[in-house]
Parts: sequence; C-alpha cells; structure tokens
Amino acid sequence: PVLTITSKYQSEVNVGEYIVIPSYTVVDNVTPLEKIIRVVSVAAPDGKKYYLDATTDEDRNIDPLTGKAVPVVNGFKVTQKGKHIVRILVSDESGNSASFTYEVEAK
Repeated sequence: PVLTITSKYQSEVNVGEYIVIPSYTVVDNVTPLEKIIRVVSVAAPDGKKYYLDATTDEDRNIDPLTGKAVPVVNGFKVTQKGKHIVRILVSDESGNSASFTYEVEAK
C-alpha cells in the first residue's frame, strides 16, 4: 500500500491539549481499500501505547459493515510532558505495509 499524509501534523503541544492525527489516504494495487488494515498509535513518554481510530477522511464516520455513522476519535489528549511518538501503519492482504511515524513534544 501507499500511505500519503494529506494534512499538517503537530510537532509541539502543551499538556492538556490534543495531538490531532493528520488526514491521510491509502491506495493499494491488490487489496480493496475496505480490507486494508489501519492502525494508529501514540506511544507516551512513560512507554504506554494508545490506539486510536484509524479511519481516513474518505471513510470517516461510516461503519463499512453496517453503513451507519460511528463516532470518530482522531486525537489523543496529552497528560504527560515529553516526547510522544505517533505512528500510522497500513497493511494489505499480502502482508505488505507502509507507515508514517512522527514525534510530538509536550511541554
């Protein structure tokens, strides 16, 4: 799959603010988009990893199984000072993957 970040992402936030996950698109020449596995995680300074909603702007708010609207969580409220590592990972049915990782410093 090819993962493209389509919006700006943060490099700094204050404790109490949200790290907002940037918008992104995924294309794949083998696997249909609805079968692409998407994982978005934030590793906090204390080593804990948190997993967030992994939808894209194109499929945001729609459950592909029911076709009904669902809530979207595309941010993480920062409670600790220090470096947070954000990772967006996509994988296709053949096991191929692409990822984008960036750091956000919380002050």
